[in-house]
Amino acid sequence: MEPFDTFSSFYGMVIHRDFEPLYVDDYYARVFGYRSAEEIMSLGSLLPLIDESDHIEAKRAYQAVMDGEEPPRSRIFKNRDKHGKELTVLTVDHITEWGGQPALQISIVDLSAQIDASKRLAASEQRYRALLESSLQGIVVHRNFTILFCNRAAAELLGYDDDATLMRISSIKDVFLHEQQPLIEQQYQQLMRKGEAINEQVLQLQLADGSQCWAQLSQSRVLWGDEAAVQILMLDYSEQYYRQQQLELRANYDNLTLLMNRWAMTTTLQKEFSLCRKMQRPLCALLLDVDNFKQINDTHGHNCGDEVLKQLAWCCKQGIRDSDHAARWGGEEFLVLLPFAPLARACEIAEQLCDTIRKLEVFNQHTRVPLTVSIGVACLSPQDHTALSLVDRADKALYQAKHSGKDQVQIADGDGE
Repeated sequence: MEPFDTFSSFYGMVIHRDFEPLYVDDYYARVFGYRSAEEIMSLGSLLPLIDESDHIEAKRAYQAVMDGEEPPRSRIFKNRDKHGKELTVLTVDHITEWGGQPALQISIVDLSAQIDASKRLAASEQRYRALLESSLQGIVVHRNFTILFCNRAAAELLGYDDDATLMRISSIKDVFLHEQQPLIEQQYQQLMRKGEAINEQVLQLQLADGSQCWAQLSQSRVLWGDEAAVQILMLDYSEQYYRQQQLELRANYDNLTLLMNRWAMTTTLQKEFSLCRKMQRPLCALLLDVDNFKQINDTHGHNCGDEVLKQLAWCCKQGIRDSDHAARWGGEEFLVLLPFAPLARACEIAEQLCDTIRKLEVFNQHTRVPLTVSIGVACLSPQDHTALSLVDRADKALYQAKHSGKDQVQIADGDGE
């Protein structure tokens, strides 16, 4: 199953430019109390849907993503529905094109019910002891990591048969990964000394059977038997964590080839460009283009064309180091970045890619599809004042490779001198 097959209509989507809606789906509209996407479109701006206290951050985040200063990522915002009711939503940014111009696509998940449940639990001081036992949240109370109380929900979350079995472990630290334990010890001391709660911390926990899960933890200082102790509220976060990972994957990776998409690679390119210039180390770019790709699609069909692109992506990933980067740059073009690799090594890798791809066996039924690529190579030089100028020079070298007979590697002018 492809990673994106797990997505469903549960996720709402909106595309906007400067908060002016360009496209809205019906689920997004229903989250905010509207009957249809058309009602959202008629607002003219999405800002009324965002809590006023988050307007500045929302505008800053939008500009940072559109300018390439921050990668697309997940965020949590307070929003308002049509009737003024506060909502808490998880969003993931994704730069796309609309009408030939960049725009921001946002996938959204409504977290309000989960957040409201947590708030109600925290506010129920008078029913505290009863809620400890019956809460759907896992609750553990400990002093110096010796468990004083736990409820059944905590035992179930951590994979123990019952609360009595969980009570018998020597230390609550055992449910945290080894590398997290110093942090937990530090937070315990901080809580006991200052009493300031630590809310909504997401950590990976060790379960009784040795497996792991993601949990959202809130820690606070409480009185237990007239002495200070620490209470940990635990909420299983695994499903939400993996949803978030899937959303971020969708925003940063090409669905067909599973390589980085153009927007994610642009961010990576800028970081590597800045680092290599600062350290005065080489940075090479390889721009690959499938020869006669339109003919492949026309002759053998688009399914065959898709298989060609997937095979090329595999070759790119197999032919580079873990520290290198590969992306589907657009259409049948692929961009490979080789940080700290000198030009001679970059040319060697490019020639190897040409040879490997030439030998690929892609079939349409019983007919082998001949497959070659042309590659332009450019190495960081003083004339590259921006990261994209390096790619532009690789693109010109690619053009020369195409017009010199295809199925070959060409070096950008001046780089081979």
